[in-house]
Amino acid sequence: MKFTPKGGKVTIELSRVNNSLKLNVRDTGVGIPEEYLPFVFDRYKKLDSDKTHNSGAGLGLAIVKRIMELHELKIEVNSIKNEGTNFSFIIPVAYRI
Repeated sequence: MKFTPKGGKVTIELSRVNNSLKLNVRDTGVGIPEEYLPFVFDRYKKLDSDKTHNSGAGLGLAIVKRIMELHELKIEVNSIKNEGTNFSFIIPVAYRI
């Protein structure tokens, strides 16, 4: 939410895909430049746009990715600069936590 300007939206969408559930978290924020996408899950990595938002240590997405890996799940990110970002992952319906 901190990268979505006032009046923007953050949408959480859950849908069924075959025998799985897909979760999308999408915003209408500043987006992430394509050249930075490979690094968004790196620990302590702060993009240039992050530096204007002083809060945070650059750990949030690294923690999310590690949790997903521990559950043998994959998280994906797609983004368009100045349009927004979408994070998504798929959980098998039979999956037990």
